[in-house]
Amino acid sequence: MLKFILMEHFKILSKLILIFLLVGCNQDDLSFVNLKTINIGEYELQAPGNFKLTEQQGYDSMVGILEGSGISMSYDYGMYTSPEQNVSEEHFTVINEVEEGIRKQMLIAKNPQRDNTSIHISFSENPGTNNPPPLKIWSNSLTKRQQELVIKIFNSITV
Repeated sequence: MLKFILMEHFKILSKLILIFLLVGCNQDDLSFVNLKTINIGEYELQAPGNFKLTEQQGYDSMVGILEGSGISMSYDYGMYTSPEQNVSEEHFTVINEVEEGIRKQMLIAKNPQRDNTSIHISFSENPGTNNPPPLKIWSNSLTKRQQELVIKIFNSITV
């Protein structure tokens, strides 16, 4: 009888360990560590090492996707990339900054599953031959934890 009880406990414990391992292995790493530098045109950002940049065919700009940790972000790097206008503060937290001639508009979706979380970066002066074109990066269908990682990536962008 004791042998039967021990075997049943072992079966339950084995199943729990297996579930823990499967759930743990399927979780995407959302930590901002083991960073690598990714360049989009003249802009540089930091992202976890599992992120990959894939360039796609654009008409008048450089476009593509930045993917990793279960997150997919699209980008548009070109002269006709523009910030969002008439943004609903009911749906977004809007952050507008100008620092050292660089203008940043970040839209943080209050519902990241439904709305885009995005950043638009440009020079406050009209881009000239010495200034790179504007860059816009956006993502949606995010969990709150994924959105936190996206914001950290956005905040790491430099020219």
